[in-house]
Amino acid sequence: MRADLSPPFIVYVMLEFSTLHGDELLWAAITIGRPSTYHVFRYGTASFHEAIFRLSLIRLAVEEDWGNRLRRTDAFVALDPTEKGMGSYFLGMTLCKLFASRLLNTPWLLHLDVFRSSLSAVILALQLLLLRASESMGNHDSDVVDAGRVG
Repeated sequence: MRADLSPPFIVYVMLEFSTLHGDELLWAAITIGRPSTYHVFRYGTASFHEAIFRLSLIRLAVEEDWGNRLRRTDAFVALDPTEKGMGSYFLGMTLCKLFASRLLNTPWLLHLDVFRSSLSAVILALQLLLLRASESMGNHDSDVVDAGRVG
């Protein structure tokens, strides 16, 4: 089953993200993959440095233009392909988290692997089966699922 990407839905998403502010993007970057604020800062100084790294990566990649829209920075455009790929991957995860927070009312977004030890092999097998079935039906729009790909 494919998501409804009809024009009204796309317009809704565009309007929803037209009010995006840099501070929301930075908060999403710091909190992606963490189940609570406690987990963001639980390692003290090391967590602080991780937060600075995440903030710096976002600031390197995007900036707000005069119309308060996000655009790539010249510094990001000048990166070599490997560095640009790493930055794009992180930016994609951050935007996915922001999308989940705004449109799906999911303020904390975690990778399925966080729960691997508590999930049974049957559930993981079902996930793999559903993903493969979706791909065999021609659904290649799995950007949100890509980070959780199994196999």
